[in-house]
Amino acid sequence: MDRYGTSVSASRVLSGERELTVRLERTLSDFLGVEDCLVLVSGYSTNVTALGHLLGPDDLVLHDALAHNSILRGCALSGAARRPFAHNDTAELERLLRANRARYRRVLIVVEGAYSMDGDLVDLPAVIELKKRYGALLMVDEAHSVGTVGEYGRGVGEFFGVERCDVDLWMGTLSKAFASCGGYLGGSARTVRWLRHTLPGFVYSVGLSPANAAAALAAAGLIVAEPGRVRALRRNAELFRTWPWRPVCRSAPVGTRRSCRVSSGLGPDAARRRPRLRQGGHRRRDLPSGGRGGAGAAAVLPHQ
Repeated sequence: MDRYGTSVSASRVLSGERELTVRLERTLSDFLGVEDCLVLVSGYSTNVTALGHLLGPDDLVLHDALAHNSILRGCALSGAARRPFAHNDTAELERLLRANRARYRRVLIVVEGAYSMDGDLVDLPAVIELKKRYGALLMVDEAHSVGTVGEYGRGVGEFFGVERCDVDLWMGTLSKAFASCGGYLGGSARTVRWLRHTLPGFVYSVGLSPANAAAALAAAGLIVAEPGRVRALRRNAELFRTWPWRPVCRSAPVGTRRSCRVSSGLGPDAARRRPRLRQGGHRRRDLPSGGRGGAGAAAVLPHQ
């Protein structure tokens, strides 16, 4: 605080550029394996401003049916046509590409690395193959996969071993694994340079606060220096997933106050219950961390 203050008080294009933020962008670029990175003040607004800026009325967005609201708001802002495909259904995605690619100037496929309410990953190699075959663009939202997925927490790109340049834009948030607040866009040096000079949510917004930049920078350093944290998280998540949960209550309809002490989507009959939850119930999000493991984690879980 004494050195940098509490706010940069201006857009980075004007006088809001700080050494901490530049270091953070370089660190994220190295961590993600991309040529350059751009950080913004909010993960939600990162999606909104990026999609609203990249596309126009002559374009089409094809997105997973479980895409985050920020993706949908960005599509609406852009004026582009929008077509959802069934969750993780690459066959339907291909049908939409085949039927629509020639009708639009540009087609952007938007997927998430990990879907937070279902816990599954995108089939990234299959999506990249379709993107190349039909001449589309690809954006991957890694809000829930960066820092948690892959051997060293570098996300679904690391997990599947894909070439980073096969994805046109990598998006993520700083508010989860990076323990801060903000968002980022990563890609080729040419793309990020263009965004620095034209992206409304960057050009016309205050820059990231020094405290948030420093927190994200420290978190990124910890993830790299202590890879055991990512492995501990995976162990705890597996323990949580396979725990013999004692059923406490059934799923209540949306809008009611009844709640479940134990997630109804994680027990041994989760596959049977999940379709009913999608149609008329609710999902509960549970958040295991890498900070407690083994007997420590088991001690806080309910027994049958």
